[in-house]
Amino acid sequence: EEEIVKLKVTNKYLENISEDNAELNSLWSSAKIEKDNYLLAEKYALSSNIFQPALVLRIQATMDINKNDPVLTEQGLIGRVKETGLFNAEILLVQDVRSIVPVISQTSKILGTLKGNGLERYGELQYVKKTSSFEEGEKLFTSGLGDIFPRGLEVGKIISIKDPADSDFLEIKVEFSQSPVNKNYFLVYQDANLQK
Repeated sequence: EEEIVKLKVTNKYLENISEDNAELNSLWSSAKIEKDNYLLAEKYALSSNIFQPALVLRIQATMDINKNDPVLTEQGLIGRVKETGLFNAEILLVQDVRSIVPVISQTSKILGTLKGNGLERYGELQYVKKTSSFEEGEKLFTSGLGDIFPRGLEVGKIISIKDPADSDFLEIKVEFSQSPVNKNYFLVYQDANLQK
């Protein structure tokens, strides 16, 4: 089971990489995508707080899980480790209103900042100028900026772009790739090159 989940994540990661343009492909090929970088953890609890949902994973004392380690499923990024205890880890979900994820768009290759708005709600790209050329339907991936998340993890896709007259910025809604509600197992990604 653990090997199958690891393979699915690795395959999804490779699939995303191969879809990208030649310039990014050369960057991706330099990344180490190893199954050994993932630890499998089981869901212990998910709080009912919509705006600050806490996902708690059951971990073994032998697992070397650290603050800010990215947490994902085969569909993409779910969050990052917020706190660790002896047998559990609390995860700050990408849907959490306190969550900020640096992203890059698949088609237009524009950098942005994705903010959570609560569980089972759409996220929002922040402070996007009206001259921006984001496209509806394009996927968003982690950009790697900030050294918390590795580059290339799927986070969500743009589902609407509005141009409100009373704002200097576009209103861009994002549907997250994955929800922790219907998942029982998660992968904690470890990379010594990322900031802890």
